[in-house]
Amino acid sequence: MKRVALTALLGLTLVLAGCSSAPGGSEASPSTTAETTTVTDVTTTIPTTATATATTNTDDTTTATVVEDDSPPGLSPSGVTDAEAFAAAHEAALANRSYTYTRNATVTAPNGTRLGNWTERVQVGPERLRFNNTQTGTGVTVGGHAIDDLRVYTNGSVTLFNTDNYRRHAGRGFAATQFSSTSLLTDAFDASETSVTTVERNERMWFQVAAERDDETFTYRYSNETVEVRATNLTATALVAPSGLVTDLTYEYDFERGNVSGHRTMDVRYSAVGETTVERPPWYDEAINATNGR
Repeated sequence: MKRVALTALLGLTLVLAGCSSAPGGSEASPSTTAETTTVTDVTTTIPTTATATATTNTDDTTTATVVEDDSPPGLSPSGVTDAEAFAAAHEAALANRSYTYTRNATVTAPNGTRLGNWTERVQVGPERLRFNNTQTGTGVTVGGHAIDDLRVYTNGSVTLFNTDNYRRHAGRGFAATQFSSTSLLTDAFDASETSVTTVERNERMWFQVAAERDDETFTYRYSNETVEVRATNLTATALVAPSGLVTDLTYEYDFERGNVSGHRTMDVRYSAVGETTVERPPWYDEAINATNGR
């Protein structure tokens, strides 16, 4: 059983510069979620040898030829061989490129009642200094803390917060890798049971990666308490581009927290890579005026 310590800030994903994303998909980070993309193409298992092999879809068309060397770093026909290399390839694919990070997370009770739900959308600049972050939701996190709305804008030198009131801090607002999910990918896919299958998209071979683990314990360290959450039946799935970029990620598990139990699902999506513009939020001028000199 793995144990993962997570530093949580009142259930928000915000981590100021100098702090890093925690693994395990915590509400304080792993940062890792948004809708899961459903791939309708026929999937085929990657050949187990380096010999080129062609497969036929049900519509009598042939998929692209696949060899073992086609796999992104950390992946092979037999599964995930190196979770850290897999996560590093994703980070490298994002390097010096803007992107939009979207995360949806849901916590439900055993009877299906929704206990908490939140959505986060972040525009990330290529230099990893400019961020426009919006998080909204209701209910409680898997750690049992209330979900609060949060809006943060930073240009790398000034960071503005829009919560119950406006606040202004000097310096950058987020660590450079806060939303790249490297810790989450490493943790989620460092599992004994993994698989890799291929999917043809836009005449190129993409990869579906899956991992399963029996149990893990997450320790959430809030400002006023520490909460342990026991997770079981953990599953992770990812859609991976030939470059190693993870465009879609789903991480879910059953959990127990004291006498509370349920299920947590988190979906992460990376979109508009290299095409995202970090926009000033509509409340920018009001926040600047309200915090002038503070």
